[in-house]
Amino acid sequence: MKNIYFIFSNTKEDFDLVSEIRRDINSFDFKIINDFNAFYTDEIAVTELINQSDVIVAIIGGENLETIFFELGYALAKSRQIILVAKKEVKMPLELRSVQFIEYSAFSSNVLANLLGFLNKINKIKVEYRKNILDSPNKIFTEYENCLPIIDDLSSVDFEILVFNLLKNSGQKIIQNNSKSDYGFDFLIDRLGKYSNVILEVKKYTNNNKISINQVQKFLGSIVSNKAGMGIFISFGDFTASAIEFVKNQKNKIALLNFQTFIDTLRSNKFDDIGL
Repeated sequence: MKNIYFIFSNTKEDFDLVSEIRRDINSFDFKIINDFNAFYTDEIAVTELINQSDVIVAIIGGENLETIFFELGYALAKSRQIILVAKKEVKMPLELRSVQFIEYSAFSSNVLANLLGFLNKINKIKVEYRKNILDSPNKIFTEYENCLPIIDDLSSVDFEILVFNLLKNSGQKIIQNNSKSDYGFDFLIDRLGKYSNVILEVKKYTNNNKISINQVQKFLGSIVSNKAGMGIFISFGDFTASAIEFVKNQKNKIALLNFQTFIDTLRSNKFDDIGL
């Protein structure tokens, strides 16, 4: 789900427009993150909300422009998707003249229709990006930083597909675990470097929700029960300190890889040293 942050003045006209948009936006895969019960006089609070946002919608009605343009400048610097809703007489700074623009003279349904059309277009682009990265995952090796926001937006299932395709494209004979029984792993590789019968568990966790020691202990049980020569736990984010410490003292080989380490290992093709 994409986060939307509204930038607007405190005039009744602008507030009524934003309120109307809020009612109509529920059918789209967006979440409005403004706190409409608070006024952000603190620039730090405003910039933090912009950092959390994916799309900025700025209502520019002619008042409080200095503050609005400050917030828009910060959003531009952070490469946020911006949609402007502005009156015709407002003179836009040069930096904003190439931004998507909806003109209005007074509140009308045309503004809502145009804005929702822009948001729908953004959603379609999101679907196209998803398909592109799943079908051609090797672009991650050359465009890693550009691909991260797209990967971050993938579902857990799509992230598993991405890891599967990356390993398959690297020449690994990888098999998906399609058993109805839960054997505690997602994929099996017959041989990976010097290791045979390697099982992999893949989770779409972020750094705000790290893989815990309990999950790693459960995975160890899967390694033992499946008589695996090695287990690899791949997460988009990181692992807790206790989870990392736990695997150091195990007889069974376990590698804990965040996504960056996983990509680096694929680049170097040094599977014998994986997880060391």
